[in-house]
Amino acid sequence: KSRFQLFGDTVNTAARMESLGKAGMIQVSQETAMLIQDGGKGQWLRKRQDKVQAKGKGQLETYWINPSNRLDPGSKRQSMRRLHSSTTSEAENAQRQRLINWNVDLFSSLLKKVVMQRQKRAFKRRSSKHDLMQDDSSRHSFAGLIDDPVDNTLPRDEVTEAIKLHKVVGARIDQMEDLDSFELDPEVTEQLTEFIKAVSCLYHDNHFHNFEHACNVTMAARKFLCRVVSPDSHHAYTYGITNDPMIQFAIVFSALIHDLDHTGVSNFQLIKEGARIAALYDNKSVAEQNSVDLAWQLLTSPEYSDLLHAICATDDDYRRFRQLVVNAVLATDIFDKELVEFRNNRWKRAFH
Repeated sequence: KSRFQLFGDTVNTAARMESLGKAGMIQVSQETAMLIQDGGKGQWLRKRQDKVQAKGKGQLETYWINPSNRLDPGSKRQSMRRLHSSTTSEAENAQRQRLINWNVDLFSSLLKKVVMQRQKRAFKRRSSKHDLMQDDSSRHSFAGLIDDPVDNTLPRDEVTEAIKLHKVVGARIDQMEDLDSFELDPEVTEQLTEFIKAVSCLYHDNHFHNFEHACNVTMAARKFLCRVVSPDSHHAYTYGITNDPMIQFAIVFSALIHDLDHTGVSNFQLIKEGARIAALYDNKSVAEQNSVDLAWQLLTSPEYSDLLHAICATDDDYRRFRQLVVNAVLATDIFDKELVEFRNNRWKRAFH
């Protein structure tokens, strides 16, 4: 009885790769490497220095794969390329665009309140005798605050016990008559749109910690804020949130970026694997600190300078906004015992 076995190109290539492999290493072909790259896992790949000689095919370029390698902070540009190399369907792209548009509308409405309240306060100061000669037209450079080489503290080191609230000045911001007619500068709106697009690209296509999840959390945060900042709510009863648009903007901003660059792997597993990113953050709140660093690197890039200055007009604004974001994002690490104890003690002091 005759038996026939047909071996195609895949089997031939695999046989040659296996015979020239290395113990404890995973080797993949160039075609497989391209699929891994398109899937947003390019950090797993390392090109083999020598080439594999395959019978009938000549020299083949192969790659070593190490799934434990994680993206390091500062890999923003590599992550941004995922948008151009992705193989998402037209329907998926349309859904992403709808989420981007929704976020732009939400953040624009909140940012209008931040800018308008600042302008109202500036007008009141200039109207006083003390500040008649003050010129508010100059733009702050945030010198020493952005990319300060001396400041090597981690985001976790910036978690604070209390955040100072602003005093109530004038009418509530959402009750000002000219709020609806107020418009942001076109450059700010354009940069806000591009920023949110960039944020969407920095999210991996995980089953859970993806851009859609971030948008769901953002929607929930906004809904909670609407319940707190209701027409009949009082400034004192809401601990200052009612008349502080900076806090409102920071909470929603934190919700959008809280899982940025999340690989779908828990902090516990990253630490267990000895990932480089875990060591970088002292094996504490790894994913959360990485998200803060990447989001801040993106926001402080020169291409978003108008957006940054709309959010923060002074050094004090900059420090306060960062303090709000860092504390909010780090609070999402619910498994860190030190942070949990810290939050529980703060809650007791505030309400008991």
